[in-house]
Amino acid sequence: NLMNVAIDALIVFFAVAIVNSSIFVNYTHLSFSYDYLTQLILYLFLIPSYILFYYVFNLYTPQRTNRSIFSESSRIIRVIVVEFIFMSMLLLLNLIKVDPYYIVSILMVTFVLAVIERALLRLTLRKFRKEGFNIKYVLIIGAGEVGNKLADTIKVNTYLGYKTTNS
Repeated sequence: NLMNVAIDALIVFFAVAIVNSSIFVNYTHLSFSYDYLTQLILYLFLIPSYILFYYVFNLYTPQRTNRSIFSESSRIIRVIVVEFIFMSMLLLLNLIKVDPYYIVSILMVTFVLAVIERALLRLTLRKFRKEGFNIKYVLIIGAGEVGNKLADTIKVNTYLGYKTTNS
């Protein structure tokens, strides 16, 4: 989880860097220029709040049993919406002095980067689990029909990273 927090902080940092880049300006025709102090204040609000909202929306809990990225993406969208509301309040209170389009641009790029990062992480973990790494061992007590069906389901879905013990 600590690695996820660090990666998410880097995603916000890279999103701001992308929005400030000349490539972004060429594609969107939006140009933003802020001094170092304004950028620092923005980071001081943006990164901790982003990580807090990820925690509140359970994005740091194990996603092992979620079959698709869509449930995780919908929670990321919720984080972006709440982050937008939070940043809008900071703009209204004049705690940060940036263009609202700048905030929207950062949050849109952050969303795209976060979904790509989570999808890549999910694919990598599934590959490792199929190869026998990052496995959780499960002991099924009971040899009845339900226990056998559960054991068969676990064996078929190797991407989940569960393995039954032979006892």
